[in-house]
Amino acid sequence: MGQDIAEAPKFDAIVVGAGPSGNAAAYVMAKEGLNVLQIERGEYSGSKNVQGAILYADALEKIIPDFREEAPLERHVVEQRMWMMDDTSHSGMHYRSHDFNEEKPNRYTILRAQFDKWFNGMVREAGSQILQGCDCVVPVPLHPWRRMGRGFNQARDLAQRLERPVVDGLWRIRQTRSQMALPADARRTNIRGAFICSPFAAINDRSVTLVDDVRTTGATLDECAKVLLGAGAREVRALTVAIA
Repeated sequence: MGQDIAEAPKFDAIVVGAGPSGNAAAYVMAKEGLNVLQIERGEYSGSKNVQGAILYADALEKIIPDFREEAPLERHVVEQRMWMMDDTSHSGMHYRSHDFNEEKPNRYTILRAQFDKWFNGMVREAGSQILQGCDCVVPVPLHPWRRMGRGFNQARDLAQRLERPVVDGLWRIRQTRSQMALPADARRTNIRGAFICSPFAAINDRSVTLVDDVRTTGATLDECAKVLLGAGAREVRALTVAIA
C-alpha cells in the first residue's frame, strides 16, 4: 500500500460510479467543500463506454455554467425523432426546427468515452479523489465460527455494493480477541498471523481494494494487506465505512 492504514484519509461521502450521474454528484459535493471519494470500476471514467448519447444541457449548465467552452461536444441537435413500437409494428414522427439553432443550444450529441473522461477531470479539479482501475474487492473475513454465529459478514455485504468482482481472497485461520478492547500495540500482536490467502483466489498482479466496516488503528487492514501483497497482489487499497 502507498501509505499506512492509520494515516489514510477520511471521506465525507463515497460515490460509486463515474458516469454522468456519479460525476455530477461527486462534483457538486466537492465544490461544496466535502471530502469525496469516487470509485470507478474501469481504468478511467468512460473507458468502458463505446456508444454515443444526447446531452440535455440545462442540467449540466446549472452546475458548470461555462461547460460549452471546454466539454467535448460533437454538434447540437436540430431534429428529433420518436418511435412507438409494439411486438409487431411501429410508428414514428420527427420534428425539426430552426429554433434549435439558439445561441446556447440545449441538446448536443456526445461520445460518452470522451465526455465522461472530461467530466471526471472536472471532478478531480473540484477536489474529489478518484479510486479507479480496481480489479476486485476483497472483504475482511470473519472466523468461520463467528460468521456462523452472526449469520453474515458485514464487510462482504459492503463489498458487494461496489460494483466490482468480490473475491474471498482471505481466510481467517484462528479466532482472535476483540480488537476494540485492546491498546494499539496489543491489537497488532493479537491479529498477527490470523489470515492466509485463499488458494482459490486469483489475485496475482491485480489491484485489490480491501473492504471492512470499521477502522480503528488499522492493524487488521495492515495485516490483511501484507498477506495479499505477499500472495502477489500488485496493489492493495483499503476502504472502510467508519472510523472508531
